[in-house]
Amino acid sequence: SQRFFDRAEFEGSPLNLGGWAQTLTGKPSMTVGGIGVSKGVYDSKRDGGAAASNNLPQMMERFQRHEFSLVGVGRALLHDPNWVLKLRDGEPLPEYDESSLALLT
Repeated sequence: SQRFFDRAEFEGSPLNLGGWAQTLTGKPSMTVGGIGVSKGVYDSKRDGGAAASNNLPQMMERFQRHEFSLVGVGRALLHDPNWVLKLRDGEPLPEYDESSLALLT
């Protein structure tokens, strides 16, 4: 796990944690962290929320380079259970609102 999928894990390499795990082991790996939202979970708790973020093209570019094999989506999917369908169909994604997570408590 990592806070931001789009951050390099080590200086001098573009790979994130999932990329390093897959490179070193040759096994499938998963990336997580801030997919579809503008801030990591700890930052949004500290700052009072996160906004929707279209960082999906960047995630897909890294996925297509085989940096990782799987992608874990958390808050964006919890916010809108149809998120994946909307993404697939090219529909606009809703603005992220952390108040939707209150329904889970």
